[in-house]
Amino acid sequence: MNDDAGGSIKSAVTFVGYYLLPLSAVVILVSVVADKVLLNGSYIVQPSLSFAKTNESTLTVILSGLLLFAYLMQYQNQRIQRGIMDRQVRLMRAGYTPILGVSSREWGAERAEAGDDPGQDKANRLFLDLSNSGNSTARDLRLWTGLSYKSTKDLDYDYCPYSSPLRRTSDASWWHSDEGGALAQTEDNSVEFKTDPKVQRVENGRLKFNPARKEVFLHTALESLEEAGVKNIEIAQVLKYTATTGSEEEIYLGAYEADLSNLKSHDMWLYRAQENKEERVEKIRENTV
Repeated sequence: MNDDAGGSIKSAVTFVGYYLLPLSAVVILVSVVADKVLLNGSYIVQPSLSFAKTNESTLTVILSGLLLFAYLMQYQNQRIQRGIMDRQVRLMRAGYTPILGVSSREWGAERAEAGDDPGQDKANRLFLDLSNSGNSTARDLRLWTGLSYKSTKDLDYDYCPYSSPLRRTSDASWWHSDEGGALAQTEDNSVEFKTDPKVQRVENGRLKFNPARKEVFLHTALESLEEAGVKNIEIAQVLKYTATTGSEEEIYLGAYEADLSNLKSHDMWLYRAQENKEERVEKIRENTV
């Protein structure tokens, strides 16, 4: 009911602003000119001038009211124009939108051959097969990683979220080395990307004006947290990218939880952590330090 009433009011205002007022102005102008030229102003011009001389205060009120009405109509027209522009922007974005899909995820440890020790860096490297069924390029692909944990008194650092750039596993020089990779429309194919998940280490302490910050590997942060007495931790990962229109988009990749003492016995290989549902990602993001 309220939407119908609002639509009726908007339609009425649009009709008045775009049709009735301009038509009224034209009719009045033609009438005044005709009265002055054909009738020497005897019916409109002279009576109006006489009324203005004898009722200056009333005329002032009328003119003020007309100016206020004109201002309100101008304001309403501006609102309508902004609405039209917003719709045009939405249509433009819909016409130039990358639509990314994640067909597979795999840790480096899962790729290691039986009996090999890939080391922490390679074991914790994440590989993603991505496709783009949209009609524009997704650029600055990156992996956002955030941690949720209960701090301890022995912890000298806070570990804040950080976005690590994604690189193509083949043709890596296709995109600038200082930014995340890009993915154009792929039809029915997928392209493999890799990244080393990292978080940002920040010096602990409320009185520090500008605490030092440093990007560290995720497994390095987990080792530091375990040594400081942190027992349980949750990890959230989000794929982020920038559309051609400049809008920031994201895809929840999933969440993980782990007992750090148990994970340490396996050299902090992240693929051994328990994977949670994607619904946990938002909750973890709220709890990131």
